[in-house]
Amino acid sequence: ADRKEYLRYLAGIRPRVTSSAGAQVAFFSYHAPHPDDLLSIIGTPRQWSRPANADFYAATRIGVGEQPAVDRLMKPSAGGELAGPSAAPQPYLEPVANMWVVKFLRTHGLIHDCPKLLQLRTFPTIAVGGDPAGAAGLLTAMICHLTVFHPPDLLQLRVLTENPDDPEWSWVKWLPHAQHPTHTDGAGPTRMIYTRPDGLSDLTARGPHTPDAAPAGPYVVVIDLTGGNAGFPPDGRAGVTV
Repeated sequence: ADRKEYLRYLAGIRPRVTSSAGAQVAFFSYHAPHPDDLLSIIGTPRQWSRPANADFYAATRIGVGEQPAVDRLMKPSAGGELAGPSAAPQPYLEPVANMWVVKFLRTHGLIHDCPKLLQLRTFPTIAVGGDPAGAAGLLTAMICHLTVFHPPDLLQLRVLTENPDDPEWSWVKWLPHAQHPTHTDGAGPTRMIYTRPDGLSDLTARGPHTPDAAPAGPYVVVIDLTGGNAGFPPDGRAGVTV
């Protein structure tokens, strides 16, 4: 009778956690939309809408994958509400009820195919490797996500490349985030696209990188297309992610 009652209890809360999982995927789909959907955000109030104190400031989408469920039922060890089948020691637990609660947690504890955001402020350096075409596509999507949601005064792009006219990356020069805030030339603001590490000298003079460091100006993302030859300090610098 206890077993039946407990299995009915699990069956009763399954709709709740299923609905919660759907809401979690919808939430991250909104804040981390597919790259193909970024164009529809241009010109709407969502463009450049991420302030410096936002939860996802300096965060960018890197794909989809598994995410821990945020429903408190899935975190019984952290004060959640999911009741165990018994308070008996492990060897004396009712086997069927215990098996089903373990299966329940394994099934609903992870949300599958959920958009994933990477917080750049956590890392001084991020390497994108693997298949060159796939890596370039991922990096392109990450840059586009950042520049759609962050205004140029809060996020700055600098590119270090051996070939500024590379057709695969020359489009970056049109982003307002890559325009120098003060320097100009005959065509307007100079582009922060450099062939030598000298263009990063003001960044290397900063203090060491810390995840909670709030830069005085915009957060700086350095796109190093030279294969890691920028000579940037390996421990990173405050307010900068390479």
